Amino acid sequence: MSIGVATANSILVVTFAIERLRAGDDVGTAALEAGRTRLRPVIMTATAMILGMFPMALGLGTAESRTRRSAAR
Repeated sequence: MSIGVATANSILVVTFAIERLRAGDDVGTAALEAGRTRLRPVIMTATAMILGMFPMALGLGTAESRTRRSAAR
């Protein structure tokens, strides 16, 4: 899952840099502007993924789903 999120974020940064190049910026300026502009959304996405996966990493997600299954029976 984290590889997918990292890939999506990198695609967004590269796409933004390409747009800046097409707008007439040089390579360095386009790369810096893409990094600066897309940094906040990348951090927000990564943080949401980390916080969402945290219960499963602790083993809390599986115990909760087992409890719900047994209570439903």
